Amino acid sequence: MSNKPCPFCYISEYILENESAYAIYDQYPVSEGHTLIIPKRHVADYFEATSEEKEALHSLV
Repeated sequence: MSNKPCPFCYISEYILENESAYAIYDQYPVSEGHTLIIPKRHVADYFEATSEEKEALHSLV
């Protein structure tokens, strides 16, 4: 993983949230209402998330 600061660590207002993930509106949306679902734990990509984290991500979708 990179040493760059995480741009998502400073976000405090969520659309939805659960124990392992949260949803926010994209600042640069591809389409109206475009939403980002982000795990709370830092992972390089979706495939690095645990099965519990994936379930939490899916529940917000």
